[in-house]
Amino acid sequence: MSKENAIERFLNDDWEVRRELAQNPSTPSEALVKLVFDDDWRVRITAMKNPSIPSAILEDLSHSEDKTVRRAVALNPSTPSHVLKQMSEDEEEWVQLAVASNSHTPPEVLTKLIDTDNFNIKIAVAKNPNTPANTLKALTNEQYIDNVLMAFTKNPNLPIDILINELDEEDIVSMPHTPATILAEIDKESDSIYIKKMIASNPNTPTLILKTMSKDKYEGIRANVACNPNTTEDVLVELAKDRDWEVRRNVALNHNTPSVMLAILANDENEKVKLSVLKNPNTPTETLIKFVNSENPVVRAWVGVNPNANSEILSKLSNDENDEVRAFAAKNPNISADILSKLANDKEPKVRQQVAQNPNVTYEIANQLSQDEDVYVRAALASNPKIDKLNLPQPKKSITPKI
Repeated sequence: MSKENAIERFLNDDWEVRRELAQNPSTPSEALVKLVFDDDWRVRITAMKNPSIPSAILEDLSHSEDKTVRRAVALNPSTPSHVLKQMSEDEEEWVQLAVASNSHTPPEVLTKLIDTDNFNIKIAVAKNPNTPANTLKALTNEQYIDNVLMAFTKNPNLPIDILINELDEEDIVSMPHTPATILAEIDKESDSIYIKKMIASNPNTPTLILKTMSKDKYEGIRANVACNPNTTEDVLVELAKDRDWEVRRNVALNHNTPSVMLAILANDENEKVKLSVLKNPNTPTETLIKFVNSENPVVRAWVGVNPNANSEILSKLSNDENDEVRAFAAKNPNISADILSKLANDKEPKVRQQVAQNPNVTYEIANQLSQDEDVYVRAALASNPKIDKLNLPQPKKSITPKI
């Protein structure tokens, strides 16, 4: 069967299925073009926001009489620059706001957009990473400066001089893109526990500062260091021995924590620490096996979804009495086709939904689930990231009509 026929089944299904297909970035452009003109407005608007829509179609839609359609086009990251420029002068401020929010809007267009009385548009420009420095500086003269400054904290390209001269320490240390040198200077001068906690959690904080903070007397600071993605292995190993369970829990969640230490934390006296170990993708298979027979279904569920769960674990959990456990196992990115095939026949729709969304689903499983009696199972299949590679045959009988 051709790729066109593979998608045709979903194009003729219920609106929930078509909407998922419209949202899927893997949906072929020829199918998206059809969905843009779908009978259901929810499907149409969703398709218009898909970045895989051909630019020529987006340009045509930018002239629509429907402002909702124009707004969807203005929000699409694939809308051509010249179209966004044209839409920045739209008669509807709602559409102008969408242009101001689009991270691909040209700098000169964003500069022009601040010449408005609509403060929401100015806020959107202040947040936009494409806004040039001189335009951001112009916004510091606005009447409602506090709102503008709050918007600045969302802008990853905020110039250093504005960051230093216009923002409070609290805002500066909360921004994930604040330079390490500035964070180091504030840490040196501040005595505020709150400020230091924020610095401890900032991903740009230098490793040497984090190492010093890991020995702080305040557990809140140590806990933030423990969850920082910039914290080194040697510091995490020491924090794993911390007297405070929240610190140890954050170590268990940190992806930099070595597997040997995760195995040790799996024996922690605190149940929340143990559960956090199971959520870490670096937890070794041998550790996961120890929890597969846990009486707590939440524990078994996290074992099943962990990418290091082997076929033995997944096979056992696919027969679990708890449907949430089976559903979590069906999510596993390394689950085999054989186990997925079995779970595709599960009595619970929530399990079959997870099977349908799994990128390891085979042609045979997809063909079966595309005819599932539950609309949300079919919709889950339409959202599968490999939908364009699932060559399904045309349905032999008609599907539920569109609404």
